[in-house]
Amino acid sequence: MTSVESAGESDERLDRVTRGLVVPPLLASHMPRTATLVERMDFYKVPGISLAVIDGYEVRSTHAQGVLEAGGPDLVTPRTLFQGGSLGKPVVALAALRLVQDGVLSLETDVNTWLTSWKIPANDAWQPHVTLRHLLTHTSGLTIPL
Repeated sequence: MTSVESAGESDERLDRVTRGLVVPPLLASHMPRTATLVERMDFYKVPGISLAVIDGYEVRSTHAQGVLEAGGPDLVTPRTLFQGGSLGKPVVALAALRLVQDGVLSLETDVNTWLTSWKIPANDAWQPHVTLRHLLTHTSGLTIPL
């Protein structure tokens, strides 16, 4: 790992991630230990990573480590784009549950009530009743059509 780039103010939280990751013990009789980000990247065979500390809806600091692909020469920077994958799921769930808390949405109402540009389609003559609870717990039965 050759690239290390940080931008923004020195941040204690960023330091905890880059130098103070807690590694759980393999045996109950052992104590947890700390590791650096580079050590954990080596352990999990992650060639590169970019992260940001967000506070008050603003990026306070960024950090990049490693290369774009294992063995490659191109360094990761704070501007390197990575696929978010499943990282958005807890963010969407939190936002949805906040709307439930505020009384805007309900966990038990058929989501077709709120959908406008697309509706959950019928299955032959049967129209499924899919709720926000179903969607958030991955029990809706929906899948990506092939």
